[in-house]
This record gives sequence, C-alpha cells and structure tokens, in this order.
Amino acid sequence: MKRAGAIVITTTNTAETGMDFETHNILHGKTCNPFDTHKTSGGSSGGESALIAASGSVLGLGNDLLGSIRVPCHFTGLFGHKPSMGMKLL
Repeated sequence: MKRAGAIVITTTNTAETGMDFETHNILHGKTCNPFDTHKTSGGSSGGESALIAASGSVLGLGNDLLGSIRVPCHFTGLFGHKPSMGMKLL
C-alpha cells in the first residue's frame, strides 16, 4: 500500500498467532471492547475493530479467511464485509 502512495496512519494490536477469539499478545497485552472494557473486542483484527468503534478511524482494511474481520466487527458493533469470490463489478 505504501508503494501505491498510501499513508499509513497507525497500526493496531492483533492476536499473537493471528487466530484467536481474543486480541491478546505478550508485547501489547489485551485489547478490550471500547464500550465495555470487561469484554473483548474479538480476535485477529480486534485492535482495528476497537479503534474504529472508538471513532479512531472511519475505515479499516484487512483479509478475512475464517472470520478475522467479521467476528471482531460483530463484537464491537461494526459491519465487516467479506465479498464472494469471483464476483465482478458492473
């Protein structure tokens, strides 16, 4: 993205293995849901979903194989979309 001219504003916390239902790692600790810090923001992309839910950004990009975007979005009240393979834009 940087080579294409994008300016990266921030990076967010992610699960240590990238496949967990909670965003927690040794370096940065646990990422909580911004609306209730006793709850999780979800796994994989939980840091990004917490940032967007807290109005830290209006948009996030990522990849989603097993729910890496959709699950954290569900936990924080956002909408995450995984387009169908092979769909053509009209």
